[in-house]
Order: sequence, then C-alpha cells, then structure tokens
Amino acid sequence: MVTRKYPKAKPFDFVQVVQDLAAAVKKLQLQSPGSTSAWTTLPMSNSWTGTLSARIYNGNQCQLSGLHLAPGTISSGITIATLPTNMIPPAIHEFTVTADVSAAVTSGTPRCAVRVDGSVQLFAIGATATAISIEATFPLDI
Repeated sequence: MVTRKYPKAKPFDFVQVVQDLAAAVKKLQLQSPGSTSAWTTLPMSNSWTGTLSARIYNGNQCQLSGLHLAPGTISSGITIATLPTNMIPPAIHEFTVTADVSAAVTSGTPRCAVRVDGSVQLFAIGATATAISIEATFPLDI
C-alpha cells in the first residue's frame, strides 16, 4: 500500500486549469478591447515618398503600414519618418521589411527600427532598392 505524503491534497487537472485561464483571458479581451485610433499619415523625410501610416491598435500597440515607399536617400540608419508622441514606444523595436530591388542585395536583411525618439529608421536597404513596404505592429508598453 502506498501512503500519500499529503493526504488532504486534492488532485487537479493542470491542463484544464490552463485552458480555463486562457478562455477567461480571451473573454476579457473581447469584452474590453483597448481603443483603436484612426490612421495617421506620417510626413516622410530624407526625400522618401509614399504613404506611411500609423495608428494605435487595441490601446497599447502601434501599427505601421506603408506599401511601396519610394526610396530617397539610402544609407544605413536613415530616418524616413517620425511617429507622433502618443505612438512612441519606451524601447527600441526592430522588424524586417520587404524590399523590391533591381539587383541582388548583399547588405543583409532589410529592416526597420522604431526608436525611443519616435524616428522610423531603415537598415540594410541596398542601393538597388526600388521600393520598401512596411507592415508591423509593436507594443507601446514595453
């Protein structure tokens, strides 16, 4: 006969507890989502052209969207736009972007960084880039 170490402890289904918790969180999120703002068109800088838009999503995220932005000055770390103060994250966030190029790119993966001063900067955009597209969502609370 096996003696239980904790005779008054009741067994529980850990998987069920986690599933119930996930369901409760999802229900809460659906009941009280954060506000989503209207899209704001960001002024482009350093001779870049096109429409780069941003908005607050669910109250604590920023969405960036820009399709086929035309390159102006191309250099590593070039600032192409600046976010409004209510969309500036407290930490740097970096993500990949899509680059249309007329020749092979050997400078690495094209990426975008959003800095704590609100600047939207591009890196590893080769000189042969003909357009850049940005679709990203990043947190505003971390």
